[in-house]
Formats: sequence, C-alpha cells, structure tokens
Amino acid sequence: MAKYNLIAGALFGMVLVIGGPIGEPYAKIKFSDALKEKAVMVPGPLQANGTPGQPVMEISNVDRQESAERWQRYQDGLRYIAIHALALAVLGLSATAGWGQIMGGIGFTGGTLLFGCGTAIAALVDAPTFAIFASVGAMFLLLGWLGLLVSAISSSPLAKTAEV
Repeated sequence: MAKYNLIAGALFGMVLVIGGPIGEPYAKIKFSDALKEKAVMVPGPLQANGTPGQPVMEISNVDRQESAERWQRYQDGLRYIAIHALALAVLGLSATAGWGQIMGGIGFTGGTLLFGCGTAIAALVDAPTFAIFASVGAMFLLLGWLGLLVSAISSSPLAKTAEV
C-alpha cells in the first residue's frame, strides 16, 4: 500500500501541475470569456446637447464578484490537491505497513478526488451543484489524516534504527 500511496501522490502532483502552471492561463481565459458574456449594453452618457452618447457594454459588480469567487474556488481546489498529494507521498515514503497505510491511502485519494478536484472542476465548468461532493470529500480527507496518524503511531522507523 505504501507504493500505491507514493504513486497516487505523484499522480496528484502531476494533476496539480496540469491544473496550475499549465492550466491556469486557460482557466483565466475561460473565466474572462464567461464574464464578457454577462455584459449588457447600456446607454452612453448624455452629451452636452442632451443627446445620448454611444452605448457601452457594462459588467455588473455582482457578476465581477461571482467571477472572482469562482477563480478563488479554482485556486482553493488546486491548493487542496497540492497539500494532499504531498501527504500521500509522505505516507508512502514512511514505509510503514498496516491499517494506517490503507486508511490514509483511501482517505487521501478519495478526498483529493472529491474535495480538491471537485472544487476546482466545479469552479471551472461553473457547476456549483458538483461541489456538493466536497463535504463527502472532507470526510475522506479526515480519514486520510487519521490513517497518517495511525501509521505514525503504530510504527516508528526512527526508534528501530536507533536501537541497532
């Protein structure tokens, strides 16, 4: 299971790089385009002679705030992927065996998929209902951290090497 955890951590790290440095410019363009679609034509300011000026496109502050919140959720999802990819790698590198590895692997993998990836994808495709799985993902992440704790308590490689 330690090997699985290390491989899963590496794969989530790769997902992070794809979603982060590689994918962020495309995500910004997607969010910007979605915001431009919400622009509405409004009459231009009155000219000195009282005639209306050229109509202009305007984006409401509510739409701007919603777009900023979507961007923040996307970044939060990537941040959770990063944290738990590292946690999986640490768990895999701990070279312990038993329930801690199993609980940690299942918890971190399921939680990262449901919480981290789910949050980022929900923001990217503007599907807030997809984020419903975040609470289930949080429970999986809790299981992962419990597994890491059990793994740390049940086997102490440092103490064994000191005895030799």
